[in-house]
Amino acid sequence: MKKFTILMGLFLATVITGSAFAQPVTFTPEQIKKIEDHIIGLNTQIEELTAENKSLKAEIAEANKNADAPSDNAEGVVDSLINSEDFNVVKEEPSNISCKQVGEIAENIMKIRQAGTPMSSAMDIADGNSVVIAMVQVAYEITRWSTDQNKLEAMQDFRIKNEQLCYKTGFEER
Repeated sequence: MKKFTILMGLFLATVITGSAFAQPVTFTPEQIKKIEDHIIGLNTQIEELTAENKSLKAEIAEANKNADAPSDNAEGVVDSLINSEDFNVVKEEPSNISCKQVGEIAENIMKIRQAGTPMSSAMDIADGNSVVIAMVQVAYEITRWSTDQNKLEAMQDFRIKNEQLCYKTGFEER
């Protein structure tokens, strides 16, 4: 609000100062149409950004609602992930894991990282799988965030980076 007030003050000062020297301006119908189209385009962008913002807020709220456990119950997070379908692939050979599964595992590893789970507990999930061990090691080099939005972004970013690495290295083709 403060920025808006300052900008409006500057705008009004410019208008008042400029109006003393201003020449009458006329626009052609084509120019008016271009201005109207531009304003409509800006309104559309504002609506899209507003919808995206609402979507992100809903996603964060859903992630919070579906969180397995708060950080004071980090062991519960590990236990629930170990028993989930997402981690059944951990017991497979690394060559049998798809890049999509690598992404899912990475996202869940970052979830337990952001929940405050000790690294030793996260290593229990790896069950000797070298790919998962490497992901846990990298995940624990990343900052543990305090806000839910930053935690969600860390989980999504870690998943994306691991999937990209998987596809770039041709891991899925082996």
